Amino acid sequence: MINRKRPRKTQEISFYETPSDCSEEEIQRSCEFLRKVKELDDKTIFVRFADAVKCYQSKSLSYKYLKTKVAYILRNHDVLLEQFHQLMSDLATKEATKEENRDAVKSDVERTVEFLNKLEATGKGLHGAFLNAFAFDGDIVALVENLDVVLRDHACLKEEFKAFLIDSRLLKKNRNAVLRRP
Repeated sequence: MINRKRPRKTQEISFYETPSDCSEEEIQRSCEFLRKVKELDDKTIFVRFADAVKCYQSKSLSYKYLKTKVAYILRNHDVLLEQFHQLMSDLATKEATKEENRDAVKSDVERTVEFLNKLEATGKGLHGAFLNAFAFDGDIVALVENLDVVLRDHACLKEEFKAFLIDSRLLKKNRNAVLRRP
């Protein structure tokens, strides 16, 4: 019988890799929790806990059932159960934040496409002039000045573009004077 407590050499790097989106404090809290579970008098608790997490990671156990199963495993250890719930809560918050950020990026892309479609709909060569303004060697302020000239006869489009730059944090509000109304 082969005992495989350690991964093979080829698996070792990814097995011990720490998540890059977790802070050092979060990793330490998780390790501390696992150490406490492992040091319990009843050694089967750690094994059952590890099996539940493995089942969850392999998607053979739902998140809801994982929480129920861990609650049952740690039923006589209120402090550890509370720490587990806190770790899961922190993880859920982090995942929700990631999802919100993905939605924000998507909305920026959608806003850009809508704006470019509006430019193209003017039918006055504005779309091409707008895109050509990006072919320069200046900073964002110089770009905004160039686009101010391109959009000079289209106040609504100019304001929409300015709002987009500010919302995307590409332009600070104190630079509003650069994109002024005619």
